[in-house]
Amino acid sequence: MDSYIYWVASTMIFSLFGIPALSTPAGLTEDGLPVGLQIVGNRFAEATLTALAKEVQAQISIGSAPI
Repeated sequence: MDSYIYWVASTMIFSLFGIPALSTPAGLTEDGLPVGLQIVGNRFAEATLTALAKEVQAQISIGSAPI
């Protein structure tokens, strides 16, 4: 993406409507590049998203086998 605006545009809609979203590390590619997982939930489901991200991090640690 050419600028920061393009990175923000894909997530801005969630903020505009008050929908919780987060990103969590999800491993590494074969080239060692980090992979992230974006999780979007229902309104007021921040605790559920945080618990899910914690579980993802516990199951897939950075430095594990490539995706």
